[in-house]
Amino acid sequence: MFYEYVWTPVGISALIATILFFFSLTVAWWLQPPSDIPPYATKIRGKIYDLRNFQHPGGNSALALARGRDATVLFDSYHVWNEAHEAVLKKLPVLGGAHDPDYKPLSDFHKDLKKLARQYAKESGQKRLKITWGRFCLCVMLVPCYVATAIAYFKLSYWGLLWPVFTMLLGLQLSHDGSHFSVSRIPWINRLLTWTSVWPWVYNPGLWMGQHVVQHHVYTNDHKDPDLYHAHPLSRTAAFFKWRPWMILMQSATLVIQPFIATLTLSSGLGIKAIASVTPELFAVLWHFAPETLFYIFGTTLTWVWPIFYKSIHGLWLPIAGAAISSVWFIAITQVSHLQDGCFNAQGSWAKRQVASTKDYSQDSRITSVLSGGLNTQALHHVLPVVHSSHYTDLYPHFRKVCQQHNVRILEMPSLWHGIAGWMKRQWRLSFPNAVEPPPAQNKAHNE
Repeated sequence: MFYEYVWTPVGISALIATILFFFSLTVAWWLQPPSDIPPYATKIRGKIYDLRNFQHPGGNSALALARGRDATVLFDSYHVWNEAHEAVLKKLPVLGGAHDPDYKPLSDFHKDLKKLARQYAKESGQKRLKITWGRFCLCVMLVPCYVATAIAYFKLSYWGLLWPVFTMLLGLQLSHDGSHFSVSRIPWINRLLTWTSVWPWVYNPGLWMGQHVVQHHVYTNDHKDPDLYHAHPLSRTAAFFKWRPWMILMQSATLVIQPFIATLTLSSGLGIKAIASVTPELFAVLWHFAPETLFYIFGTTLTWVWPIFYKSIHGLWLPIAGAAISSVWFIAITQVSHLQDGCFNAQGSWAKRQVASTKDYSQDSRITSVLSGGLNTQALHHVLPVVHSSHYTDLYPHFRKVCQQHNVRILEMPSLWHGIAGWMKRQWRLSFPNAVEPPPAQNKAHNE
């Protein structure tokens, strides 16, 4: 009887998902960098604060991303709308540490960006710049399409190929922003949307929250940025990685292969080794998001097991095509903005480095904003991650003015296609041993 239940697509997928999940936990535990911060505390501006009896108004997930690590940048960048967080910090028990001599107070540029968000929110009549009604209505219309194409997929219909398309469209409005707590003011809604709106084609929430929300946004294009390690050591994304002889061949190969398997490795957890080695407390993050991470990996596995179970090898075309669609789309909108010449070794304050580590494109296009989830305006997103992407197109001209006032240069490209060409050219250049990193495109004389 037990065998009959296990030997089904659902049973097989559940078994494989459980193995993959515990594999991720094991790798995260084994490879996590050492930390002098207790798992129940966080470090802000050099001091270690006890979080055991603290209830964060943004929900426990926000605290999960701060525990056991230096959360100074998260603390400064996510508290935008008022200064209440400073008063709360003073009330938290201090376990040790002293004022960090390397800590640099918020630059005037960063302060003015926060003022910009507050002023724009006041003028637009929204207190926290969450998802707009227009973008919300678009998502409501996409849901039936998502459900219908999911059903078509499990019926092994060609229409099922549209499931990853509608997953990407829906997830780019809800999941990415939900992971940054910017869809809703209700914490559990953000947490729910982070994984449900991209299930099961893009990334699992445990890996994403640890890799992207914490590490990538804090250490963009730095040696601690997990996004630079996805294809390492087969190829390299930055000149500071040691060159290997096989990179002459594999650099070109990964340009072809990675866009087709990126989301598979992120959703299944198979890409955890590269992420865990530079992400402190990733094990704790995975454990905090264990229920949705396990169910997400189950969904990803089911998309492969189901067609193979009923169609044998002849059913492989469906998951391969689905993974390719979501992966190519994902790579195109996430990698091309950062992996460009002139976006590395940025100087200045944290906010200035964020602007200098990305190239934006088609900033005035609402269609591009929808299709990319606002990632065509990465510079604005990185300095104000708590603002929902549906506001970026209207907010960008104001953002540009603030940058001009502070002599901060925005790096720009005419279109996504120019970005893809620049990314491929850079990857090819890095395949040779004598490749060096071009100087940052930002003006070094304007550092704060």
